[in-house]
Amino acid sequence: MRKRAAALLSLLFFSSWTGGHAQWAKIYGESRAEVPSQIRQTSDGGFIIACTSTGSLWLLKLLFTGEIEWQKRFDLNVSNPDIQQTSD
Repeated sequence: MRKRAAALLSLLFFSSWTGGHAQWAKIYGESRAEVPSQIRQTSDGGFIIACTSTGSLWLLKLLFTGEIEWQKRFDLNVSNPDIQQTSD
């Protein structure tokens, strides 16, 4: 079965199997208006998400269970970040 993922402006993120059966659903974020710009599945089955808001970039790495593995916020004004997994 192939996994699917989706995000909305409030950063509601869910993972489901093909066929629509939800695996998990979580809400991430603070009071800022984070907009998910890019979502990629990682080699460990988790996800990395790049979110932008006014004057900042927020990266978060999710485990395959939806739990946050790490997150980092940068004071950058970018509108379309490009994220890629690296070996390190």
